[in-house]
Amino acid sequence: MEFLLRAYSARVARLERALDKNWIGHVILAGIGVALALHVAGLQDLLAVRYLGQPKYSPEPVAAIALAFFLYNFMQTGNLLTAFNQAKEQHVALLKEYLSDNGEQRLLPPLTRTTNFLGEAFSADKNLNYMLVASAVISTAQASALFLFWRTYGYHWLSISFPLIFIVILHVLFWSTQNKIHRATAAMLLFIVFTIAAFLALYNFAP
Repeated sequence: MEFLLRAYSARVARLERALDKNWIGHVILAGIGVALALHVAGLQDLLAVRYLGQPKYSPEPVAAIALAFFLYNFMQTGNLLTAFNQAKEQHVALLKEYLSDNGEQRLLPPLTRTTNFLGEAFSADKNLNYMLVASAVISTAQASALFLFWRTYGYHWLSISFPLIFIVILHVLFWSTQNKIHRATAAMLLFIVFTIAAFLALYNFAP
C-alpha cells in the first residue's frame, strides 16, 4: 500500500507540473495574441527584432506559429487532464483506504486537493469559477490565434476551414477523453461562447 501511494503521489506531482506548464502556455499565448492583434506596447517590433531576428515585423510566420502553438498546447491539455484525473482518482482511493485503516480520515481533504489551476477547473465537482476562468483564457488564446491567422492569410474559405478542422477534432477528442462528461460538455459550450466573443471583440477593436 505504501509503495503504491508513493508511486501514485509521484505521478500526480509530475502531471501537476506538466499541467502547470500547459496552463502557462495558454496564458502566454492569450496575452501575446491579444497584444499582437491590438498592436499593444510595440510588441510587434520587439518580437521581430529580439526573437525573430528580423528588422521588421512579419505577420505570416507569427500567425502560423501562434496557431500551431495553440493546437499543440490544447492537444496536450486533453491528454494531460485525462492522465491526471485517472492518477488522482486512484491516488485518492488508496489514500482513503490507507487512512481509514489508520483512523486518520480527517487528513484526507488537504492531501487530495490539487494546486493546479486546470486540474481544479476540469476535474473537481466544485469551483465552477475556476472552469469559467480557465475556459475564458483558453478561448482567448484560441480566438487570438485564429484572428491572427485569418487576418494575415485572408478571410476566405481555405484559411477558415484549415484551422477549424483541426480545432474541431481536438475539441471533440478533449470532450470524449474526459471522465467527467458533464463538466467537459460545459467546458465545450464555454469554449464556443468565449471564442466567438473574443474573436468578435478582436475583429471590432483591432487596428
